[in-house]
Amino acid sequence: MKRLKYFSFIKTFFSSSASETYILISGGLTGLFILFIINSMLGLYSVFGISGDLSENYTGINLARSAQVALHEQVKAWEKILLSDGRYPEFQNSFLEFSQNSEHFQNLLFNIRLQNSIGDEIPEKIETLRVAHKKMTLEFSNHIADMESNGFRNIAEKIKITRGRENALIESLTLIARSIEKTGSTRSIIIRTRYIIIVVLSSILFISLIIFYGRRIGRMLLKTNEILETMVVERTREYVEANLSLKNEIEEHEITGQKLRASKKEVDEKNQLLTVSEKKYRLVVEGTSDIIFTLDQDWFFTSANDSIKMHLRISPESANRFRLTDLVYDELTNATILRRIITEKLDESKTANKPLTFNTHLKTANMIEPVEFRISLEFIEFEGKSEIIGKAVRLSDESFSESFISEKCEYMIRNLLFEADDISHRITNNLQKYIPKAEINMLRIGLREIIINSIEHGNLNISFDEKTEAIMSDKYFEFINEKQSHPECKDKRVRIEYMITSDRAVYKVTDQGKGFNYKRFLAGISSDSPDLALTHGRGIAMVKSIFDEVRYNTRGNQVLLVKHITSSDEQVIDGNES
Repeated sequence: MKRLKYFSFIKTFFSSSASETYILISGGLTGLFILFIINSMLGLYSVFGISGDLSENYTGINLARSAQVALHEQVKAWEKILLSDGRYPEFQNSFLEFSQNSEHFQNLLFNIRLQNSIGDEIPEKIETLRVAHKKMTLEFSNHIADMESNGFRNIAEKIKITRGRENALIESLTLIARSIEKTGSTRSIIIRTRYIIIVVLSSILFISLIIFYGRRIGRMLLKTNEILETMVVERTREYVEANLSLKNEIEEHEITGQKLRASKKEVDEKNQLLTVSEKKYRLVVEGTSDIIFTLDQDWFFTSANDSIKMHLRISPESANRFRLTDLVYDELTNATILRRIITEKLDESKTANKPLTFNTHLKTANMIEPVEFRISLEFIEFEGKSEIIGKAVRLSDESFSESFISEKCEYMIRNLLFEADDISHRITNNLQKYIPKAEINMLRIGLREIIINSIEHGNLNISFDEKTEAIMSDKYFEFINEKQSHPECKDKRVRIEYMITSDRAVYKVTDQGKGFNYKRFLAGISSDSPDLALTHGRGIAMVKSIFDEVRYNTRGNQVLLVKHITSSDEQVIDGNES
């Protein structure tokens, strides 16, 4: 009711001539306020425009002054050349200063022309000055060459010829600076006049519009009042209908609440079952000495049990800072090839969504000694998310080491880099009876390097330059896969024969490639050639330092590696065991 009385009062007020005058006055004041704001904005725009022109004008004048300084410095350098009297160091320094100031002068002229590109007068003067300066610089350069060829005996003649040569250029540059200043002032006056005209015209336009539309605005307000009254009535009716609808919804919510309370009881019962299951899971995971962990799609740890701290000196809380591949121990190879191989194998298994099991050494946090593990990975989907669950079992070094006497075996492997790492573990595993563990790791790395060389440079016929280019472009494994599927290479194999006894370990690795000139290569290693080491890597040099004998066949596709087991090694083992 109060609103209806208010609208009735407004209607009565606006229906009289006094109220129409009031509307016109209010509209006029509003228009003047708007006009004041617009004129203020145009005035500010005018000030900023003039300031920008003045800034450009000052910049152009400063450039002209800098050009005068550069020209004076060039002339001063010419005078230093004349006074050097043939002394080479002074002559050389002065000539360099002469050339630099000449180039600097030309750059300043270019900038002045770029900033004053409007109109034809200033650019034409600058171009004339630029040509004259180039001509003067060329003339001075010819004089320098002539003095140098005559042993600087004609210095007096050159001084007389070139005296006052730069005065015309300086005078021309001064005239250009004055023209820039004059042009800037003229442009500022034009912009200021233009902005004043725009402000006056806009003021007249807005005042005319305010007067013309004043009465119409009053009539529109009265009509709007009637519309508002109708809308109030309609909104009141809608509110009554909405209240009835809300009452029905409240009744429905009460029924839904009863159903939710019944469902809550069922959920509580299921939560109790989940709690029991979680306790069982923790008993299994936390009670084992194996490392149980989960990984994300980038191989970062997302969780791990307490066994990771016992084996790798990494707390479960900080495990998420590490990738699984970051913990792979490969410190003694030249390009961390094992880590790259394992990463590629992990990515292949993830793409195929197949379980993966492999052996590798993992680094401990204090880097005292790597530990060998058998790692098993499963790829699962849980609630629409991909997750990787893993288990790392520490391999025992003492299972049958006491019972081992000797071993002789032969393997034929495919051209797969991952198999090279697996077979290097297999054929060195029983050496722990006779050789310390640290030395076994070195032998394993050397064998892996030789087997990978046989695959890459032997069976796949990859040159050292091709391998280097593929690694540098980060397309190494794509290049290897292409070679492995090539018809000439896919059926080739690497034969590995070995024998381990109490006095020596002998390994023979044969590929089906073309071979290489091993004599030249080994001679290059013996000469400690840095170019050879840089071009072909350090693999074979490292193998020579690990094994006591390294012998190739004539063709160069077979290598025999011998490691002698001395009595001191056996004593060390015996001492450690006792």
